[in-house]
Amino acid sequence: VLEEGEMDNAYMKLSGEREREENAQEWSEFLMHDKYEK
Repeated sequence: VLEEGEMDNAYMKLSGEREREENAQEWSEFLMHDKYEK
């Protein structure tokens, strides 16, 4: 059983990784779009 603080840390880590994935997705779409514009 995890302590409450450990649960928070695990949750923060998961949500942080998810945000990074979304940012990477948006960034790659932006780069692709930028490439086609030129």
